Amino acid sequence: MTTSRTGCFPAPDSGGGIDPPQEDSYPGSISRQKPTSFTSTPYDKKEYSPIFAIEVGQLGECVVSHAEYGRILTESRTPVAWTLLDEAALRRQIGGPAVMAEQLRKIADMADAGRLRLHVLTLAAGAHALLESMVYLLDFPDAAPVAYVEGLLTRNLMDEPALVESCRTAYSLALSHAASHRESVTLVRAIAEEHQHAHESQRH
Repeated sequence: MTTSRTGCFPAPDSGGGIDPPQEDSYPGSISRQKPTSFTSTPYDKKEYSPIFAIEVGQLGECVVSHAEYGRILTESRTPVAWTLLDEAALRRQIGGPAVMAEQLRKIADMADAGRLRLHVLTLAAGAHALLESMVYLLDFPDAAPVAYVEGLLTRNLMDEPALVESCRTAYSLALSHAASHRESVTLVRAIAEEHQHAHESQRH
C-alpha cells in the first residue's frame, strides 16, 4: 500500500538491519504506499492489533518504532521524505473515520510545510508496478544503496545492485502514474473531510 524512497540515512548495520535515522542524519527521503511512517499512535495501534496475533509488548514496540520515525520527520529538518501512497490506503478506515481524518490532515500538513513530497496513486490509475508490496529505497553518503521490502510475515533488505535497480524501476513506473504533489495534497485533504463527515454522521 505504501512505497517509500529515502535519500541519505546512516548506513545499514552489520547485522543486516537499518538503524532508525537520527535527528542529525543526512538529508534524505522516504516514500511509502501506506501512511505508517507518518501515523499517529491511534492509527498504529489499530493497524497492527487486529491483523496479527501480536503480544502486547510487541505491539508497543511496533507503535514506538513508527512514532519515532514520525517524530523525526515532524520535529527535525532532515530527512525530507518522498512518499507514494495508494488511494485505497487513504480510504480504508483503520481506527474509524475520526482517526483517519486526523491522520490524513497530518500528512497534508507535512506536505504543505515542505517536510514531505507527496504523490498519490489514484484508484483510476488501476494496476501499477508496486501493487504487490511496499518498498523503501535508501541512499547513503558512505555506502551502496539498498531496498527494503515488507510483505506478509516477511522483511527483506536487499543490497544486490540488480535487485535494488529493479525496485527503483518499479518505483519510477508507479510514480509516473501518480498525481502531482499539489493534486495529491488536495486529494488527501478531500478524503480527510469525507472521513470527518462520516465521523460526525455517526455521532448523530
